[in-house]
Amino acid sequence: MSFSNFEIETGNDKYLKINPGDVVQFHILSKEPIKVANHWINKKKYECNGKSCAHCDEGDKPKKGWKIKVFERKDKVMKEYEFGPQVAAQIRNIAEILAENQQTVEDIDLRIKREGSGMETEYFVNQVPKKELVPEALLKQ
Repeated sequence: MSFSNFEIETGNDKYLKINPGDVVQFHILSKEPIKVANHWINKKKYECNGKSCAHCDEGDKPKKGWKIKVFERKDKVMKEYEFGPQVAAQIRNIAEILAENQQTVEDIDLRIKREGSGMETEYFVNQVPKKELVPEALLKQ
């Protein structure tokens, strides 16, 4: 699976969190997105274990999404970013356009703006020129 064909938030420093009104810029470090499924119970995230998942047995459907490693430009550190179908579709569209020009998401940075909250949340993903080189040590992880 690559970024041009993949199928259509947490709160510590390890994770990239985008709050309402925030604009973040990052460079994707992952070679491809990883599928994830999580249950959100009382605003707490629980990873879905699939067939043996107690939350699924109780009737709670997991929210499916993707996870990637990114180099977050503001803090200049590697973080994990989890996102759903709205962001996935926009990243895929950008990757398809880049592929037409023999480029990949490795050639650019992404800037994401979040507006609204809850069911009214919208994300706007744009490509921007790569701001600066990513530290070589992070590219090998």
